[in-house]
Amino acid sequence: MSGGTSGITNTNALSDINPNDIESIETLKDGASSAIYGSRAANGVILITTKRGKAGKPKLTYDAYFGRNSAFKKFDLLNANEFVEIKNEGYLNAGQPIQAKNNEENTNTDWQDVIFNKKAGVQSHTISLRGGTENTGYYVSANFSDQKGIIQTNDVRRYALRGTFDHTVNKYLKIGTSLNLAKTDDADQNNGGNALSGAMTAALRALPNVRVYNPSHPTGYNITNDYAALGQDSNRRAIENNFVNIKYVLDNNKYLSERYRILANTYAQITPIEGLTIRTQGSVDYANTLDFLAWNSIHGDGRSSNGIISSDDRKVSVYLWQNYATYDKVIGKNNLGFTLGADYEKNVSKRLNGGGSGFSDPFFLTNGLISNSFAVPSSGGFYGEAGFVSYYGRINYAFASKYFLQLSYRTDGQSSLAKEKRFGGFPGVSVGYTISEEDFFKKSNLGNIVNNFKIRASYGVVGNRLTGFPYLSTYGSAPYGSLNGIAFNLAGNPDLKWETNTKYNVGIDLAFLNSRVRFTADYFINQNDGLVLAVPVPPSLGIPGNSISQNIGKMENRGIELGGSFDAVRKSKFSWFIEGNVTFLKNKVISLVNKQDIISTFNIIREGEPINSFYGFQYAGVNPLNGNPMYIKNNEGQTQIQGNIANSTYYTMGAGDSLGVASSLATSDKRNLGNPNPTWFGSLTNTFNYEGFGLEIMLRFSGGNKIFNQTAYETLYNLGFQNSGSGILNRWKSPGDVTDVPRLWAGRDNFINQAGGSNLTSRWIEKGDFLKIQNIILSYTVPVAKVKSMTKDNVSSLRFYFQLQNYFTFTKYSGIDPENTTSLGIDYSTVPSIKTFSFGLNLGL
Repeated sequence: MSGGTSGITNTNALSDINPNDIESIETLKDGASSAIYGSRAANGVILITTKRGKAGKPKLTYDAYFGRNSAFKKFDLLNANEFVEIKNEGYLNAGQPIQAKNNEENTNTDWQDVIFNKKAGVQSHTISLRGGTENTGYYVSANFSDQKGIIQTNDVRRYALRGTFDHTVNKYLKIGTSLNLAKTDDADQNNGGNALSGAMTAALRALPNVRVYNPSHPTGYNITNDYAALGQDSNRRAIENNFVNIKYVLDNNKYLSERYRILANTYAQITPIEGLTIRTQGSVDYANTLDFLAWNSIHGDGRSSNGIISSDDRKVSVYLWQNYATYDKVIGKNNLGFTLGADYEKNVSKRLNGGGSGFSDPFFLTNGLISNSFAVPSSGGFYGEAGFVSYYGRINYAFASKYFLQLSYRTDGQSSLAKEKRFGGFPGVSVGYTISEEDFFKKSNLGNIVNNFKIRASYGVVGNRLTGFPYLSTYGSAPYGSLNGIAFNLAGNPDLKWETNTKYNVGIDLAFLNSRVRFTADYFINQNDGLVLAVPVPPSLGIPGNSISQNIGKMENRGIELGGSFDAVRKSKFSWFIEGNVTFLKNKVISLVNKQDIISTFNIIREGEPINSFYGFQYAGVNPLNGNPMYIKNNEGQTQIQGNIANSTYYTMGAGDSLGVASSLATSDKRNLGNPNPTWFGSLTNTFNYEGFGLEIMLRFSGGNKIFNQTAYETLYNLGFQNSGSGILNRWKSPGDVTDVPRLWAGRDNFINQAGGSNLTSRWIEKGDFLKIQNIILSYTVPVAKVKSMTKDNVSSLRFYFQLQNYFTFTKYSGIDPENTTSLGIDYSTVPSIKTFSFGLNLGL
């Protein structure tokens, strides 16, 4: 049961790890390798090894970089003159008086420039000490980073401290511990598309022909006399929907998030006999997040409530105890390995929040919650526990470095399911054959060219861990008049079972020309079974939300993954290394319960189609004779119809510019408008080195997917009294015009753009293909002898570098960034991507 608010806050295990502390990263691809990790491997396995101490004299390093962030791209909006022209044309077409007029100063405000931070500096400093003896190793690092956001007032500061200690007590016993401490201060206000205070939403809609400031207004900002909206200056009306002066909001609203993180791990490892290792380790991951928000009582989201304040305290603790034993034995040409283990995990989440509105004095608004300072208090809290247990085993066998076999089995239990459904079993098996180790191959002509030739195959099953307790029904507060009570608010499903992911993989590894050329190829099939989603149910059943969680069916991903690397040049002074990969992926929903489609606002899950495909009407452009939007009905004849803007009614195509007979655009006319999931993606990296100079260029590419540009749908082509994108300049104006932008008509947004509700048309669906030059690093490593000579042996290594990140993107997508989308492929008033240039150094003492 929860009161007021609820939810478990998940912590990201990687978010507080300093990149300078990472030793290596390994990705496990095949089913057998990932099956041993059970439900934790549902989305794949990435093994990150962090630095620890090692034998040798103490080595002190200092790593730092300084740079600047900026918006990768801005939206192309109307300027003041264009705004006046476009808006007045819409009013005139609708037979209404014009409303837009420039002021005497001919103001032309770029509201994106108003909210963007032109001096968004970024810096990071890391100091580390590493060393040890034959039996003892230690590593200590400290990091400070400061990043200014591309939107004003959005700053993030992070402090981190990490230490590890390992000690070999004797030949039987080894112990060790590690501790990570991190604190993050985040002043990131609401920047997206939500409510009046969403920075991007407000900036895109703000009128370009009005000022930011108004000296005659009591606030000093350009705000209407009733404080409800952005000031209108010489316009005859205020902005649509009371959108705010976002500069005032950024300057006067307050938001601060403080996050504290502790990750601690301690282990003991014994080796009773040769080849046998037994290890037990316990870890704690504790995160405490304190959020404070204050919405100004004068203007913005807090105005109607005379100020709104909220304070939220969330604590998440994850306790993990891991125990495992490994035994490795070599008998002649036989290599044997055994692993047995058990993990026990407990998650505890706590949340306490309070807030209020109706403040007696603005002073209380920005200085915390003070008793009796506000008229309408609110409070809530949450407490939750979740348990997880695992038992697993693995056998590895190799013969003569030619034949390989791996068998694994893991049983996971999660408290998120009913008792009889809690445990799932996940097997895995893989085989491999290194043909190049055979004598007949070595003696063949191929043996002189091919250094490594291995074929492999694997099968594995992993589970998907669920959050919360979806098998339980819940109750919540239910006020009735002046009385408070509780009521049924969520239907549980005790029949829910594990989601499983069955992985099939066959692959080949090749190396040529003394291993200068390396190539891998994999064909994979991943089948997700028992997917848990909210399934709509008839309202007559009386189930809250008219939905219930069910294991709805099966989904499949299959494809090919290719990877390779090439030492193009290997000279003493110059080298050129090329590495790349590409994946081709096909997604399909195999089966659903009762073959029932699952339709959300703009997406559909349907058998035989990619999951979450876009679902809406087929747009057919603009009738060049009258400017009406045209659509294609989803019937056998694929009938083309037009929407008559003047009376918001649909008709068939008549002769010339006339209307035909009355028609309709109904739900039955909706169809699949495209796949939001990329069908191909990959990367390519070129690394050059010449006498201490280094150049690394990394490219990423992706495509085959579609994006719903909701920003264009609701903002850039809106017909209300707010700004629009420059694309609307290409509107239909007179008979014969060929364009995809219909005739302007004030008050007809929903009809012309199919905006509002759950309507969507292919007009707003775009290709998501892109190529990015993701990273460019130019560096110089000073020769060791020169460094020592210059510093009298006080410095052992020195490297300088210049870096560009996310600076170049090639795409036909009209939005800000084809990667700036939700998991459903929707781009809605998202903050532009950040591009960064920086200078850095790596110093070793």
